[in-house]
Amino acid sequence: MLWVVLLCEAARERLTGALGPAVGETRSVLCFWAGLHDLGEDHAAVSGASTACFQAHA
Repeated sequence: MLWVVLLCEAARERLTGALGPAVGETRSVLCFWAGLHDLGEDHAAVSGASTACFQAHA
């Protein structure tokens, strides 16, 4: 949704040129990266939710 709503055609083309695949594939790649980023933030070591546990095992 953000790909269509927030990015103008020129921005989508620039991202596509930088990443290499076709426009539709670039959208999928960016969505995948965003999902990985969200998963990483949910990890306890990253979120700080278990800092004591993380330090105990370090």
